[in-house]
Amino acid sequence: MKSKFYILAAILFMACSCASMKVTPEEQARIAETVDQNIAQQHFTINVSHMYPLRGMSKHLSGTYCVEVDGEDIDSYLPYIGGVSGAIPYGGGKGLNFEGKIIGYESFYNESEQRYEINMVVDSGEDTLYYSISVYSNASAYVMVRSRIRDQISYSGEMDTRVKEEEKP
Repeated sequence: MKSKFYILAAILFMACSCASMKVTPEEQARIAETVDQNIAQQHFTINVSHMYPLRGMSKHLSGTYCVEVDGEDIDSYLPYIGGVSGAIPYGGGKGLNFEGKIIGYESFYNESEQRYEINMVVDSGEDTLYYSISVYSNASAYVMVRSRIRDQISYSGEMDTRVKEEEKP
């Protein structure tokens, strides 16, 4: 009988926690507007929380990993697990942790899937990388990175939609 009580209490606690996590319609609209603005200005940060290597199991990430785009510049700080099929510098090189230049950039809104799709060609100094980023109006994001010499890898996370200090009234 005691175990049933604890199970019921846990379910009730989880239900109350989920109810308090709901986002108001006003907040949803603000987030969607911020996503639109960030992509239009080509200035955004994608914080990733999971990675999906081509080979092996997915992994939850504990730490601060992100891709930050600022105009023609990219700051990539992503973990990498995967195979290598070309020559890389001794010790593995920079991998996906670098500051580089965006060589090619295109973004468009996919009406049928209701998401932004951003494609970038990036020079990391060691390799040419292809970033494909999908961002939904609720700020959830999916990042896929292809390389000439490394296995493809993907990440999921969320676009940072917090109001920056200099933007506050």
